[in-house]
Amino acid sequence: MKKRINLFSKIDSSSKNDETIHKINLAGIGIDILLLVIFISMFFLNLYFNLTVIALTEQKKTIEEQIAKNASQTDMNYIANKEAQLKSFSSNDAQFIVYYDSIKKLLNDRSLPPLSEFKVDNKKKVSFSFDVTNVQDLHKLLSYIESSEFLTHFLDLKLGTASFDTESKSSNTLLQFSGTFKDVYPAF
Repeated sequence: MKKRINLFSKIDSSSKNDETIHKINLAGIGIDILLLVIFISMFFLNLYFNLTVIALTEQKKTIEEQIAKNASQTDMNYIANKEAQLKSFSSNDAQFIVYYDSIKKLLNDRSLPPLSEFKVDNKKKVSFSFDVTNVQDLHKLLSYIESSEFLTHFLDLKLGTASFDTESKSSNTLLQFSGTFKDVYPAF
């Protein structure tokens, strides 16, 4: 007997295999979709982080520029403050050394007794004293102080006190003068 093979008919044994293949195909499609979602989300996360980094970099540059600007502004404020302090100091400065050198030069040129005390304030009010040990020096000093050459340096000058030590063998005399200097040079 001859057996014939029917090629148009389905074999039932292969349907189990087809079902398994179909499940594997569905699982593969599911994995593909899951991987696609993961890759797309990773792309958008990467894009978001890159944009965030760019924004933060721009913000950092802006802050650094502001810090540099503020640093230069702080330096300018510091310089302006120091200039104001210098002007304030100059306006309140007594210019002691100028007036002291002026009167000392006047006295040294004539070999007169040295100053024993000297004070001057910022309004050019002066007080100074001499400690004279002998009568010749006293006469010389008083003659020079009363001269117009000495008095031209002062707006006013007067003898404050004169004390004489008559008990000791050396006749010490203390002369204290007070007055106001003329401007040696204008203030700042």
